[in-house]
Amino acid sequence: MARRRKPSGSFHSRWQLADRLRTIRTELFGVNSLAEFARLIDVPIRTWYSYETGVTVPAEVLLRFVELTLVEPRWLLHGQEPRYRVATANPDDEEAETSAKTRAQLRPGRIEPNRPP
Repeated sequence: MARRRKPSGSFHSRWQLADRLRTIRTELFGVNSLAEFARLIDVPIRTWYSYETGVTVPAEVLLRFVELTLVEPRWLLHGQEPRYRVATANPDDEEAETSAKTRAQLRPGRIEPNRPP
C-alpha cells in the first residue's frame, strides 16, 4: 500500500498566495469581478480562477498583477505589511502620486488604467 505524503511547505505557500490574490482582486474590483479582472490581467477566466485556487502562478502573471494592483510584493509573497506600496513623504515624488491615483481608479465602477473611457 502506498504511503500518503504530507503536504510540503510549497503546497501551503501556494494556498497562501492564492488567498492573497483573491483578497486583492475582491478588495479592488469587488466579489463578482473574476471575468473583468481576468480580462485586465490578460489570462482566460478559468486560468485566473485556477490561480486563486492554488495552481502555481507564472512569474509574468505575478508581475502583471503587482503592476496593475500596486500591491506590495513582500505582502503578496509573505503577508508582511504594508499591503500596498506606500506613498513617500516627499511631495515632489510624482511616482507615488501617480500610484495613488491609479489605485483609486481600480476601485469597482471606476475607469480602468490605460484604457479609454
